[in-house]
Amino acid sequence: MFSETLYQSIELMERYSIDLAIDLLERLDVLEQLDQPRSARELCQALAFQTRFNSTLSWLLQRLVETGCIELETTNDGQRFYRLLSQPWPPQCPELRQIALRIDPANASTLDLLDYAASLYPPLAAGKQNGEQGLFLPQGITL
Repeated sequence: MFSETLYQSIELMERYSIDLAIDLLERLDVLEQLDQPRSARELCQALAFQTRFNSTLSWLLQRLVETGCIELETTNDGQRFYRLLSQPWPPQCPELRQIALRIDPANASTLDLLDYAASLYPPLAAGKQNGEQGLFLPQGITL
């Protein structure tokens, strides 16, 4: 069904997206807030992020739940609380990019899109722009 190259590319993109999430959560100072269980809403308030960043932050945190670095507790009423269990590994995005390009040079466009989207998260969190503004700038349109 799938070629080995495609399988390796998919696996690499999965790992790359997790490392991007680690990098973003570190740059946004989220991980240091997780010494106790906190919801994405509470984290947005504590870090002065825009309320609309709540769902994006939840998605980033969920990526680290999958690694075992963050624990997720869901209350009976559906609220989700995140707590850091262990420091994640140092992100290795440049190294992973090199591996992905060796697997298949066509991976470059996917990596560029992931990097560009990740670059939008800090200004989105701070309310300096919205996603549509960032995606439809000239550098976003070419992707």
